[in-house]
Amino acid sequence: MTGVGRVTAEPDVAILNLGVEVQAATVARARSEAAEAMDDVRASLDRNGVEDTDIQTQFFNIFPQFDFESRTPQIVGFTVSNQVEIKVRDIDSVSDVLDDAITAGGDAIRVNGISFSVDEPEQFFEEARKLAVEDARARAEQLADLAGVSLGDALSISESSGGGIPVPFAAFEGRIQAADTGGSSIAPGEGEIVLTVSMLYAVE
Repeated sequence: MTGVGRVTAEPDVAILNLGVEVQAATVARARSEAAEAMDDVRASLDRNGVEDTDIQTQFFNIFPQFDFESRTPQIVGFTVSNQVEIKVRDIDSVSDVLDDAITAGGDAIRVNGISFSVDEPEQFFEEARKLAVEDARARAEQLADLAGVSLGDALSISESSGGGIPVPFAAFEGRIQAADTGGSSIAPGEGEIVLTVSMLYAVE
């Protein structure tokens, strides 16, 4: 019998996926301008208290731009793209961190997404585990009763969690609203820590 335990939790960290993208006539110029834009973004993150250890490069690409209107496609420029993942541990500062990074990156900035999670989900596992076992036993007792047998001892039990550590909140949808007259409004909402147990019972 399978039982599921769900515990509602509020996120305590935000994950920002930001990048810079620059197009220029030469690789050297595109790389230089992209590096300058990323340095400005990194400086804004530092001013907002984001540690270097919470910034991780996701990818760095250089690829050509072609003119396909001519009979033979010609390279007319190059694009340099640099994306980083940023963990913001002060959930109340996410809007400021994001807005300052956007300002610092200028027209080169790219905001590729935002998600929320619990940095140490283990604190919720005990309650989720308890609920999962109770759920599995209640289901087993109902089935045994319907079958006209008595539920015996638990013979085996195993558990699994849906997210790992840290647990990503797939159900979270951070709502971002940007306007020229104000900052970005971000709502982290709530999510669930989900743990599943499988139990094998004897019947009598």
